[in-house]
Amino acid sequence: MGIGIPLAIIALDAIYSKCLGNINQSVMQGAMIVAEDVITIVGPIYTSYIFTSYGFGALWMFNGIVVTLGTLLWLLNIRKLEKYS
Repeated sequence: MGIGIPLAIIALDAIYSKCLGNINQSVMQGAMIVAEDVITIVGPIYTSYIFTSYGFGALWMFNGIVVTLGTLLWLLNIRKLEKYS
């Protein structure tokens, strides 16, 4: 996670920058930083709560569902993103 999260955030910023084009992106970049900070703070809190309340299996199931939904959204929009590659 120490390597994966920063690399994913850099890739996400690059995709948004290409999609938005040549405009002032200061508000978008600020919103992304706020969202990243909230996720960094809330992530360990919800993870420890789910682990202590429901166990390791529920935690993996919840995270698997989130990753699956994200992958499905990405696959549904891949044609829109191809023009930016």
